[in-house]
Amino acid sequence: MGIPECLIEFRRKALDMSWRSARGVVALVLKDTTGTVKGKTVTYKSFDEVKESDWTEDNYDFLRLTFLGEPSKVIVEVIDDFAAGDKTLDKGLEKLEYFKFNYLAVPEIPSDSVAKVEAWITKMRKKGRTYKAVLTGVKSKTEKGLINFTTKGIKVKDKAYSTEAYTARVAGILAGLPSTQSITYHVLEEVTEITVHEDENAAVDNGELILTNDGEKIKFVRGVTAMTEVGLGEIEDFKKIKILDTADLIKADIQDTWENYYVGKVMNTYPNKVLFFGAIKGYLDSLRKQELLDPNVINEADVAFEAQKKWIKGTGVDVTTMTEQELKEFNTGSYVFGYAKFRIADAMEDLKLELYM
Repeated sequence: MGIPECLIEFRRKALDMSWRSARGVVALVLKDTTGTVKGKTVTYKSFDEVKESDWTEDNYDFLRLTFLGEPSKVIVEVIDDFAAGDKTLDKGLEKLEYFKFNYLAVPEIPSDSVAKVEAWITKMRKKGRTYKAVLTGVKSKTEKGLINFTTKGIKVKDKAYSTEAYTARVAGILAGLPSTQSITYHVLEEVTEITVHEDENAAVDNGELILTNDGEKIKFVRGVTAMTEVGLGEIEDFKKIKILDTADLIKADIQDTWENYYVGKVMNTYPNKVLFFGAIKGYLDSLRKQELLDPNVINEADVAFEAQKKWIKGTGVDVTTMTEQELKEFNTGSYVFGYAKFRIADAMEDLKLELYM
């Protein structure tokens, strides 16, 4: 019953991958004590739904900036203050745990609260959530779910913006980009002036997402996460936002399909495991045809043999005389041990061209 539906769902998700990734969700934490929104969670699907009278002038502008990137939805968590009042940043973050979103921005965050958001993102990602946060002054070097935007002196005509304020714009752009595109060299048409980084290469190597002025346009340099040190079980590819975005979407697709079509609905037999991993491989193969995955890497999805063998051995069973197939078919109760192997295709960013004259 659940398996045919699962196959259909994986096919649909694969076909919709690029569109869904381009319609991501942004969460904003805004400090506002006006009567209409105080202490509330407000959701908008377009900027046309936002009533200017409901917000302070700055918060209304933060919402406008976010929607310039064309996300599918913006979830606003309204707090009284960052560390005081009935609803603090801590409580706002706790409430956001009950929502699905891709990028978080806190455009008025004080510097001493950045570490709090860093810790929350790290905790959420360990729980399997694919949240990412756009912040300024990120200290973590190992958490890939953090984007450290650091460009200063941002002006839109005569209006100056702090770096923190423009994280709302960055989050909106990242949520609005399809998985076939990178934010590298993405142009900010509205920005008229920035303070150019003294050493742009050093900034990028330090895990900073920055803007540059090429003499004609103001654009992002390279789409990097704040991760500069590769932790245990991580890969260098996660230093790039595009790679991380696609990996997060694949992870979420598999997890959602597992929870909606398998948990409590399908018996844990070896044939059903084979069908499930076959569905995952079919999903990955579809992504490869769309050039989202490297066409030169053969996708795999199967029972994680060594992990299952270790579990069986832990139950007291002598595994020394069992064949690999017998170990794969062994009854593992409610546990399913599996793996998937693939490689995400990157966007063109670096040109090495030799010219002969």
